[in-house]
Amino acid sequence: MQQFAHIFSYRSALIGVDEIELGTDSDEAAALFKVILDDLIKRGHKVVVTTHHKRLAALMADRDDVELMAAVYDEEARRPTYEFIQGIIGKSYAFETASRYGIANSLVNEAKKVYGDNSEKLSLLIERGSQLERELKQKHKAVDEKLETLQKRELALKEQKEELHRELQKQKAELKREYDLAINEAKKAARGGDVKEIHRAMNAANKKLPREQKESIQREVTFNVGDEVKYHSQSGTIVAMKGKNEAIIEVNGMKVRVKTKHLKHTKIVKQKPRTDLKLNVTKKAGLKCDLHGMRADEATEVLDKFLNDALINGWDEVIVYHGIGTGKLSYAVKEFLKQHPRVKGFEDAPQHMGGFGAKVVHL
Repeated sequence: MQQFAHIFSYRSALIGVDEIELGTDSDEAAALFKVILDDLIKRGHKVVVTTHHKRLAALMADRDDVELMAAVYDEEARRPTYEFIQGIIGKSYAFETASRYGIANSLVNEAKKVYGDNSEKLSLLIERGSQLERELKQKHKAVDEKLETLQKRELALKEQKEELHRELQKQKAELKREYDLAINEAKKAARGGDVKEIHRAMNAANKKLPREQKESIQREVTFNVGDEVKYHSQSGTIVAMKGKNEAIIEVNGMKVRVKTKHLKHTKIVKQKPRTDLKLNVTKKAGLKCDLHGMRADEATEVLDKFLNDALINGWDEVIVYHGIGTGKLSYAVKEFLKQHPRVKGFEDAPQHMGGFGAKVVHL
């Protein structure tokens, strides 16, 4: 005890104590030396203690910075193995050691009776309690680590959610900007008052609108020549195939090259053997727009809307009837077609489709 009194004046020392509780009551010594060891550890000392008394070991077992080690004893050979097991409180083996040193077995057995089964069970309970406490701490540590991992994942998901929200707000702002730009173009056209200019400005505004991204759906459908199909709102017949992905259909006398993914079957017509008479007659036909009897300004307005509808529906060739008359309407139609940005070209229709009184327009 006097030596312990001098140790408190040092810091960060390596201290070894053998049989720490000898010479005093074990319960009182356990409480006293528990407090002393706590203070020494607090001062930064490294302490190695050997003891046979389980009370002190049980009191120190609740510290995370204390490591328990039990000496292994070979009960058959009745001698120590000088090996250790970490994490548990060992047995004293006092009776086995007494027998090994020659104490009569009758005396050892009598001592066991005096010690009693309850004391032996109490020692086992102390050992088991210490072991369970350490196992519980290890499990708590594992749970804390998992909880920390889950919290990190939760934080990462939260950051990802916030990043997606920021990206969504950015896209919404860009979308609003594009719509505002298109609306301003439309308002600018409306203020102009000219019907033709309004249509042109509206087309320009429509181009500035963001296009909807539609996911194409692959269909396992085959098409053959002669199949009756539907293309948008028009019905027609397949007259030729250009591979698996394209077909030429005839709608109201006009041939249009389209993607097969835009076609739907209405009825399959089986080809029957027949005799065809081929004539060298040039035939061009298309969707019809009849402008007979209209004034020039009225006709150009109707023609502009007709061409826009044809473009939306995917037609690449249409026919416009204007008649011959005085030539004013024919001149107005030609001038309008020359200025239209989506018209690739036009020419007079064949004689059987109107001749000089109609125009075949290529879009």
